[in-house]
Amino acid sequence: MTLNAQGYFDHLKAYLNMSYYATYGVDGEIKLREKIDVSLGKKTNIVVVLKFEGQAFAVKLDKKNSRGNHDPLFHFLDDTGKPWSKRCDFIVFHLRGGRVNVHCFEFKWETLSVDNVIAQLNASAAWCRTLCNAIKNYTNKSKRVYLRKYVLTRHPNPDPYLDANNKSLNSEQAIRHYHYDEIDGMRIEDRENATEEVIS
Repeated sequence: MTLNAQGYFDHLKAYLNMSYYATYGVDGEIKLREKIDVSLGKKTNIVVVLKFEGQAFAVKLDKKNSRGNHDPLFHFLDDTGKPWSKRCDFIVFHLRGGRVNVHCFEFKWETLSVDNVIAQLNASAAWCRTLCNAIKNYTNKSKRVYLRKYVLTRHPNPDPYLDANNKSLNSEQAIRHYHYDEIDGMRIEDRENATEEVIS
């Protein structure tokens, strides 16, 4: 059964473990908080505020448990070095204008390890496809969703890794690069990324 966008968005919230993984958008903005490595043994907290119209929530895929470890994305599968062990930092589900949009974010510091970024964001897109298929197979509820991928950095000179427009990765045009200061406070719907993956 194909649902309208609001119905499917509500189903996502009902079926996901929202109390553990998710953060709701409040008053038209959502905050993505991540602690990332900046040098040997040192970490810094990054907070990115995204504004939005409609409804939104963020899933933190690499959330640590009480033991300081990452739980497997799929507990029934071996997570050691397998493709599904990779993940991006956040996936934001956004309902607006009759569409469910999905935005995958990977946070980096002053490096841009392209192969890792591509693998993490591709694995996260696979996670979204798996989620939609699981809901469809168990409940017979489905809806087309639209997915885009982003890498955020504080790289001092990302240009060699980016295309001629200094926007997307040279080696993967589906991944749009943003500097943290550039994207912080931006509306989700204003972010640029020409490549959109349709999951149905």
